[in-house]
Amino acid sequence: GIGQPKKSMKLIIGGGIFNLVSNLFIIPFFGIVGGAITTTVSYLVIFIFSSAIIQKSIDVSFPIRNWFTTLVGGGLFLGCIWVVRFFPLASIPKIVLSLFVSFTVYLIFLFTTRVVSLADIRIIKSFFKSA
Repeated sequence: GIGQPKKSMKLIIGGGIFNLVSNLFIIPFFGIVGGAITTTVSYLVIFIFSSAIIQKSIDVSFPIRNWFTTLVGGGLFLGCIWVVRFFPLASIPKIVLSLFVSFTVYLIFLFTTRVVSLADIRIIKSFFKSA
């Protein structure tokens, strides 16, 4: 709330109303998938508006390029899963292959776009060693 709980409350209530109304229109046509999509869009709308409010309230810059690149990488991940589903394999090998291919493509994409560096991997690795 950054000292502005009324703004936070209005954002959450507005997002909840948007989610409810969207679900009432979308779920009859698309079922649970439509509900999931509208809920995701609701959270995204709340995130965008709350980020804008935070940016106006305090001097902070957000890594928008990294966020967008990660979103594109997620799309690549889902695209790989979608392609692998057409392979003529049994269910379990298909799941394992799709996750392996998708995760590999995702990591390569994040490394080549410099969203993730080797230093980041070392930090994560040291975290797991200490645990």
